[in-house]
Amino acid sequence: MAEDLFTPYIQQLPPGVAGNYDEDEVLALNGSLEDIIAKGWTFHDFCSFSKDSLIFWTPDASIVSYLDPPSHHNYTVDMIFPPTSSSKKKTLHIAAVNSEATAPVLTSLLAFFIASHMDEQEMEIIFKAFATNPRKDFGGLDFSTSSLLAKTLGNSSCHISLSFQFMTLSPSQCQAIFSSRGLYSIEFRQCTTSEGLGESLHSCKPGFGPQKLRISCTQQEFATIAEGLRDNSSLTELELQLHFIFNDDDMQRITAALQCQEMESLVLEYLDMDDDGWSLLCKALGEHSKIRTVTLAFTDKFADAARRLTPERRRTRSEAILNLVQTSPTIQELNWPEFQQDESLGPVIQKQLEEKRGRN
Repeated sequence: MAEDLFTPYIQQLPPGVAGNYDEDEVLALNGSLEDIIAKGWTFHDFCSFSKDSLIFWTPDASIVSYLDPPSHHNYTVDMIFPPTSSSKKKTLHIAAVNSEATAPVLTSLLAFFIASHMDEQEMEIIFKAFATNPRKDFGGLDFSTSSLLAKTLGNSSCHISLSFQFMTLSPSQCQAIFSSRGLYSIEFRQCTTSEGLGESLHSCKPGFGPQKLRISCTQQEFATIAEGLRDNSSLTELELQLHFIFNDDDMQRITAALQCQEMESLVLEYLDMDDDGWSLLCKALGEHSKIRTVTLAFTDKFADAARRLTPERRRTRSEAILNLVQTSPTIQELNWPEFQQDESLGPVIQKQLEEKRGRN
């Protein structure tokens, strides 16, 4: 059956590249993804078949698991996915002559993975590049309505999460993601999106794009995103991992992002903020009409002398939290650094949160 789908390909490699592989290790796809699926293969069948091979999906792009990528394919992006059993994730390396050449392979593999896991409740697929500076370009995914990926997403009831890590995404790629249906969660981890992510968040139509968004970014990158978050009407869960100390401009951007009125859950991690910023944040959260759960935490978890605060500052911050709880019509769960809490007000705050949960 495999012979119908894959043919020997080593003779097509440049002489200096072919010498790095055994003859039976190099194969080329003979047909399309639809042909593989029609033969009854699952994604994990393909992974098992290809684990000791170099598979050319197209002449310009190849897939490897354990072998080295071909040296004339000097661009690589990883697809990381959960296995059928055990907790250890597995990785396919997609190598190509350039980033654009990976797009049809990534689109096919993602559609194949989803099609093979229609009965799963949730799944996360990671696309990860090596962390260079500047970031390498991402090849893209085809979410057009006629693509197999879009059709597969439309037929899946699974909570599908995509994570993009250490890469540059163009405005058109961001727009494609936020114009798609069927994606539950999207993560951008230390990516560069220029204005593309903010614009896509701003223009995202209700019912499209993800419900949950996770962003880990620099101060400069966040400045391009905040207004888009404010205008978005699809997000219900937001996680921000911001690796910088908040200044006045940052606090204005944070409070602007909190005007995303469909948001019900917020996780905000930060390097630090001053007392005025804390008060401003608590006020904005207290005025939100739908938010139910909030977690405030440091991006790094150590508690040094500066972060422990004086008793007076712990009380000031706890009073701001108490006012948030009393003001908010919806808040039910709130977590913030324990070592910055006032010992006497902490139990009062938790009791009021319990009472709110009991009424709902």
